[in-house]
Amino acid sequence: MGSCWVWLGVAFLSMVPLGNYFLFDLPGAIGTGSGETWQRRFAHHHHEYTQTMNGLLYSIYSWPNLVLAMVGGVLVDNFLGVQRSALLFTCLVLLGSYITYLGVVATSFDLLLVGRIIFGFGGETQIVAQYSFIGNWFDGRPGAGIAFGLIAAVQRIGAGATFWLGPRIAEESGVLNATFAAVVVSAASVCALLVTMLLHRKASARPSDVMVPEEG
Repeated sequence: MGSCWVWLGVAFLSMVPLGNYFLFDLPGAIGTGSGETWQRRFAHHHHEYTQTMNGLLYSIYSWPNLVLAMVGGVLVDNFLGVQRSALLFTCLVLLGSYITYLGVVATSFDLLLVGRIIFGFGGETQIVAQYSFIGNWFDGRPGAGIAFGLIAAVQRIGAGATFWLGPRIAEESGVLNATFAAVVVSAASVCALLVTMLLHRKASARPSDVMVPEEG
């Protein structure tokens, strides 16, 4: 895989977790507070939404990932392969974001919990698959550190964008649109992954100076 293909692949791969990080911090950005938040929408529909409930959304994401990150590694290495695993995990993030949106529409905390659990199934394991791409592409060759650094930088952009964009979208066009923004970003992440997979397949037939993930 020639170096230009590698770095083009890295560029698209770095965009894959944007939906993940945008959705992760959404409860912190628009969950509670005095502005346009989930809490205010729930109260308007005579449903309770407290800071404790908001914090539970973070906890319920973290609990499955005590073991799921390791399970994801096993799936990547022994069962699904890098590409199928990455697609599965990224689609779980998208599904989780959509169910979260439905939970806000219906002012149902139970739906929010379900969306968060599904998101948790895909979130950290997506990162495992993403790093597996880089590890296989570079295989110890120079450039891997830069690639990992680029991915880490884009991840922080995704997290920061939530706190900057989320409240602004909520104030200007409503908390439902702010929540749906996570669905849009997650869908864009799926598209970025599909382009990454296409680049991999296109480049895998060319003379290779950098290893690529095995098909699967």
